[in-house]
Amino acid sequence: MTEEINLNSETEESSETFESWYEKLDEKSRGLLDGHIQGLNNSVKATRAERDSYAKQIKELTSKAQEGSELKQTLEQMTKQLEEANRRSEFLEKAGEVGCLNLKAAYALAVSENLFRRDGSPDWDAIIAEAPQLFEQKGSVRTKAGANATSSAAQKTGASMDDLIRNRFGGL
Repeated sequence: MTEEINLNSETEESSETFESWYEKLDEKSRGLLDGHIQGLNNSVKATRAERDSYAKQIKELTSKAQEGSELKQTLEQMTKQLEEANRRSEFLEKAGEVGCLNLKAAYALAVSENLFRRDGSPDWDAIIAEAPQLFEQKGSVRTKAGANATSSAAQKTGASMDDLIRNRFGGL
């Protein structure tokens, strides 16, 4: 049983964008998707507002704490951890937009090489320049093994690679 795959349809599917896929949806499906996305966006906004509120409270408490006290040191440590969590979440949020294939490795690289701008946002150009293998390559096509039914050999002979191999080795 040989499964033949059309390489041209594979290429078309792999180059399809979310926007082009979304345009193909009917109105009911679009409405369901839009409602779901809106719910997620509202949740993200609420979480960010809560995070900002906590950051403000920590900052106020830090300014009121005595200099050199254990409380002040703890609050300063919490502020650093919150800033790191914010930097990481912003990194992960934008990583998909730039075609990052390995989030963990890209983030580790960015931290170790300090590939962030002054405002704390990731410097994607520098990260991509440092490790392009961590990102989707423009113009590359992902195919599956054995997906060569439309290769030049198949086009010339009318046979798939599996057929050619089986004929060469006696139909095994």
